[in-house]
Amino acid sequence: MDADLIKSKTFLFAIAAVCLLEALHLFLSSQWQSVSPLAIIGIIRVLEIITLMVLIRFQPLSLNVTPLRIKRSVQNGLIWSFIIGSLSVLIFALLLLVGFNPLKFIQETAFGSHDHLLLYLLVGCFIGPIAEEMFFRGVLFRFIRRWGFFNAMIFSTFWFSLLHLGGHSVPILPIIGGFLFALIYEFEKSLLPVIIVHSLGNGMLFFIQLFW
Repeated sequence: MDADLIKSKTFLFAIAAVCLLEALHLFLSSQWQSVSPLAIIGIIRVLEIITLMVLIRFQPLSLNVTPLRIKRSVQNGLIWSFIIGSLSVLIFALLLLVGFNPLKFIQETAFGSHDHLLLYLLVGCFIGPIAEEMFFRGVLFRFIRRWGFFNAMIFSTFWFSLLHLGGHSVPILPIIGGFLFALIYEFEKSLLPVIIVHSLGNGMLFFIQLFW
């Protein structure tokens, strides 16, 4: 695992780059009020993906997407997604049976129009999970991992949850997701299965909000 740890210089540059891009996000949101917020987020996330890939070009990000590993990583990601999805449906049903509405845990998203629906799918279920996993598990988790898995899981999940903090409610699903993503990455040693689980999980939440 030590050979897979992020170096301090890479970690600091990644933090600085992401902070600058998030500041740019706030600036663009205030200046481009006629532009969809989802479009702005998508632009920023793409820039974050490109920036992180450039920063770590001499220190691979453990995507492990070589031809020999792509098939296995995708299969493992789908297996993890099936297991987690099945457990989620079971828990969801049990909570409904006892009279508790689990939809309270889901932060509502305003889609606006069908164009925004497609944009949300693109940003929320594809671009966003890639950028977030590259940073939170690929950088934060891997840097703190030298001080133990538990510390790395807590640290990466804490900041991941802050990103998804909405209103005054506790971000229950992002906290659970952060723990699960850290566990999957620790087990798989690859970001690709984590990205698949994250993407499909966002997609499931998307369709629950759309059709429930």
